[in-house]
Amino acid sequence: MVQRVLSAKDLNHGRWGALFAGLLKLPVIIIMVLPGTAAILMYSDLDITAINYQLTDGSICTNLAECPNATYPVLLFDLFRNYPILLGLILAGLLAAMMSSISATFNSASTLVTMDFVVKINPGLSSKQLVRVGQIVTLVLVVAASLWAPFIERFGSLWEYLQDILAYIAPPVAATFILGLFWKRANGTGSIASLIFGLLFSIFAIYSNVTDFSADFNNMHFLHRTFYLFVACMLVNIVVSLSTEEPDAEKVKEYTWKREFFRQETAELKGVPWYSNYRILAVLLLIVTAVIVGYFW
Repeated sequence: MVQRVLSAKDLNHGRWGALFAGLLKLPVIIIMVLPGTAAILMYSDLDITAINYQLTDGSICTNLAECPNATYPVLLFDLFRNYPILLGLILAGLLAAMMSSISATFNSASTLVTMDFVVKINPGLSSKQLVRVGQIVTLVLVVAASLWAPFIERFGSLWEYLQDILAYIAPPVAATFILGLFWKRANGTGSIASLIFGLLFSIFAIYSNVTDFSADFNNMHFLHRTFYLFVACMLVNIVVSLSTEEPDAEKVKEYTWKREFFRQETAELKGVPWYSNYRILAVLLLIVTAVIVGYFW
């Protein structure tokens, strides 16, 4: 989403794209959560021991409530058992979407490593050599992901795993961006220290989940961990920034928010129709989000 917003033809299109991406997150509640909930009710008496799905304690799963990862296959093969063509199309679409997402992820990761690390270490590499480095990085990432895949079961379900990982990744980045945008005293050293702290915390959290190192920590709701990590990263950034050299005022002058930006933007948006004014659209999105989340609370 960020890559596509950055490729917008102008600033307003980028704003609209970001808001539209936020709007597309709302149907996820209906598309992903409700079908799974309905499936548990529909197949509450279904014995699925035949699929031999093992839980983290080694026991065999007997119902969908115990193994949510089997919910989607059960829904597909039961509801579409008399429609093999539709079932094939759905599975083909699912595999295509997964392959596209995985390909984009590995491509972005290899590009990040190649351009942000390898080029800085050895700037004399040719384009052909950089491509080869990217291919090697991609291969290493594929092998690492394959080796890590069995440990995902320790997180309960794919959905819980996704939320846990995002809860570790998002807070350090968000804390760094927010301080960088609104506090002129923040510097690069504080940002790096905050990100490294977030990385170390994430490593500890994943280690604890895989090895049951701390039951209290593992049982904490992921949103609580997200909040505590966000606050901790903020504090680390603030303490390190105040303890190190102040950044050059000229470098941060145009990159930190100030009222002048708001006044200039207000003048630019004057006379713009409400459906093109990103501020109004943002408020509407917040209202819709609050209503939907509040309804399902």
